Amino acid sequence: MYVADGLQGFSSVGLAQLSDPTRDANRSSAEVGARYNIGNFGFTGAIGVRNLSPDFADERTPATWRGSMSYRITPGAGVGVGYAHYPFDETAFLAGQDVDIDEVTADGDVNVGENLTLGGGGGLGWFSDGNMRHSFVVALTKRFPPQWTAGVYGRLLGYDQAGVGYFSPDRFLTGEGRGSYTYTWPGWEARAGAGLGIQQTFEDADVQAEWHLDGRLARKWGVSNEVALFLAWTNSAASSTTGAFRYFTGSLSARIGL
Repeated sequence: MYVADGLQGFSSVGLAQLSDPTRDANRSSAEVGARYNIGNFGFTGAIGVRNLSPDFADERTPATWRGSMSYRITPGAGVGVGYAHYPFDETAFLAGQDVDIDEVTADGDVNVGENLTLGGGGGLGWFSDGNMRHSFVVALTKRFPPQWTAGVYGRLLGYDQAGVGYFSPDRFLTGEGRGSYTYTWPGWEARAGAGLGIQQTFEDADVQAEWHLDGRLARKWGVSNEVALFLAWTNSAASSTTGAFRYFTGSLSARIGL
């Protein structure tokens, strides 16, 4: 919601049920925060709370908080930094493990040519179980207005030690070429994307082929209203908490302007 010139407030609530073959957990969350833009600077801050209720461990209600700052150096270049504290609760097992993360991140992007953008970032995460995570990402994207994009993407991820119950490789590497096509017509938007490359899931592992396919279909009306369906299929472990290979993701979302 609009609060004042340059200042927006926001809030969110969420409910999730997490399960695996042997356990279940429920998660509820709430957050409130604000965004403030002045000149080329942008600031975001938020505080919240999550309730984690696994069927195999004690219930707990940890607090969350996050903050970030961004700066547009020129219209075609910008940098940002951020900090966040939150529970590591992405699976039913982790929801009952009482593990929190403190994470700092930095990122930037710059236009290096006509419709050509170079972006990169990195982060450090400190886990309350004593583990530490580092990550770096770089992407070069070329836009072919109005419908096509193509580019390359690389990521390095690593943990200081093997964690209990989550994918924690000593060194995970992935690199891929990727592209997308977006088509719009009155009241609708459709997007299809794909990527093909290689990945190495730990330091001495064999290099293997990596791929992903994704699609999004959205019905839009008014200024900001939409209902969207998203589907993805991949064998990449880049965003997998469990290290699963060849997994499917689906979501249905609605955004209604009030």
